[in-house]
Amino acid sequence: MWRLARFEFLLAVLLSCLGARVYGQASRPKPITVVVNEVMASNKTVVYDEEGEFCDWVELYNIGTAAVDVGGCYLTDDLTRPTKWQIPLGDPAATTMDAGGYLLIWADGDIDDPGLHAGFKLSDEGEEIGLFAPDGLTMIDGFSFGPQYLDVSYGRYPDGGSEFRFLTYPFAGAMNISIHEGIVTPPQFDVKSCVCTGPVTVTLATETEGATIYYSLDGSDPSTGVRGRPTGMTYTQPLVVANTLTVKAVAWKEGWRESEVSSERYVFLGNDLRTFSSPLAIGVVDTFGKGVSTLPVSAYACFIDLGDGGRASMTGATDSAGAATINVRGKSSGGFPKHQYHLEMYDTQGDEMDIEILGLPAESDWVLQGPYSDKSLIRNVLSYRWANEMGRYAPRTRLIELFLNSDNTSVTMSDYVGVYVLMEKIKISPNRVNIAELEPSDNAEPEITGGYIIKKDKFDGDDVSFGTSRGQSLIYQDPNGHDLTQQQRDWIRNYMNSFEAALYSANFTNPEIGYAKYIDVGSYIDNHILVELTKNIDGFRLSTYMHKDRNGKLTMGPAWDYNLSLGNADYNTGWLPTGWYFDILGSSEYPYWPRLFADPAFELAYVTSRERAGQP
Repeated sequence: MWRLARFEFLLAVLLSCLGARVYGQASRPKPITVVVNEVMASNKTVVYDEEGEFCDWVELYNIGTAAVDVGGCYLTDDLTRPTKWQIPLGDPAATTMDAGGYLLIWADGDIDDPGLHAGFKLSDEGEEIGLFAPDGLTMIDGFSFGPQYLDVSYGRYPDGGSEFRFLTYPFAGAMNISIHEGIVTPPQFDVKSCVCTGPVTVTLATETEGATIYYSLDGSDPSTGVRGRPTGMTYTQPLVVANTLTVKAVAWKEGWRESEVSSERYVFLGNDLRTFSSPLAIGVVDTFGKGVSTLPVSAYACFIDLGDGGRASMTGATDSAGAATINVRGKSSGGFPKHQYHLEMYDTQGDEMDIEILGLPAESDWVLQGPYSDKSLIRNVLSYRWANEMGRYAPRTRLIELFLNSDNTSVTMSDYVGVYVLMEKIKISPNRVNIAELEPSDNAEPEITGGYIIKKDKFDGDDVSFGTSRGQSLIYQDPNGHDLTQQQRDWIRNYMNSFEAALYSANFTNPEIGYAKYIDVGSYIDNHILVELTKNIDGFRLSTYMHKDRNGKLTMGPAWDYNLSLGNADYNTGWLPTGWYFDILGSSEYPYWPRLFADPAFELAYVTSRERAGQP
């Protein structure tokens, strides 16, 4: 009887375990039968989001026979960070895909916009895309892609299949159909954009056999889009260009997707400039006949460096050139007769393009600074160089003679606008302020801890600012306040408040819990020395930048705007070569340092830094 009971017990346990195992299998989540079906990383005209903006996008496709809710899954463009952006939970109507259904997700980084917007952007230079399960570990699907074409998507053909191809007529959220045989390669010019002294003969060619080239000479677009024959003139023989103009060309072939538009700008010199030379590099900016204002206008920019004889000539070899936009920049300087300009370089698709100019590291954003208040023209140049020699990043510079041609004719001496300083614009970049780049999905530590550039300055109309607990008004500079999420804005504001609380606490000199926990002390010393050395009357109170890297401390700098220094001011004792500048400033204009100098360790570090710099 006992043996029978024991047997029945063991059998019950066995059946219970088996039942639990079977039940466990039956209760497992259904497999997510979804693939990343199609991506568009260069969307200019194809499809727009709920706000009418042409954003990049990712299309998911359900290959299964039942509906699937992908809410809670993760989408990423970095497979080492699977949880970069989570598809929102709690709204199955927006995230459920029927069998054979599609889901379109905008990859524009604007997660606050209506609809599904991922917290990252796609790169038209190529990258990877992955879909991960809600556990943040299990990869459901993904693929990598190379350089992309304008308004051409890339994905599976047919839907859900294993073959990938460029889809020359994208169908966002619908069946992928290959309408064209292929994409015609863009026309190539044997003579690139240049400054010309006489007529040039330009030959056009395309690698696509049997394609016809159409062109225009009046700046109009010879393309009509992916359907129909282009409207430009048919290219049959080399073009002879004898005056300032833009040649635009497109290649077309029946049954194929027409090419992207190629263009080159030929700017001619007037007779009075053909022998012009300078001991400085030369810059020529041509705006296709449009005036320059605070709004960016299209331009062609060309730079000529010094030759073997130590001079730059208008007929010398081009150092760098390309499409650009230019606009007037500056706050109080905006009213000066000699304008300051922002120059941004672009590629043929209208995307920002990093370009090396006159030996300065490649970037797309540049400043053409016209020193009007500084008649020596070199106060910024010297001050930034001194900052660099102190081991701190500050914008690198080159002095140039600048010509601004806005009448769509030859460049003459009447287009001369003076000596300018080509300088780097302060921004987060490997070649500028080299700190981590925040993405909209970086809303938790450690990612949310950097990088930030903030500044104390006059406000522009579009600036987003925040106040600290000690009354400082600071601007979110890069990323600007509009591009930061609320969590990111709050985080850097709270960090500043924590720094201020530590600085003004009873234990402020403690290196573990005092101010040194939050700031790069050496950068505050170096900044103070540079401002006082030059007696920069905008220092401390204006044009003061700070930046913070991921997991790093708040760093003072980069140095900026030293026009009103080295005796070049008639207020705030700026004309006097002696005396401390900070002595005349109020507490709101000169924050933090009085408290820092109350720490003997900071004062000693400051003194030894001055001794190393050779200062009394």
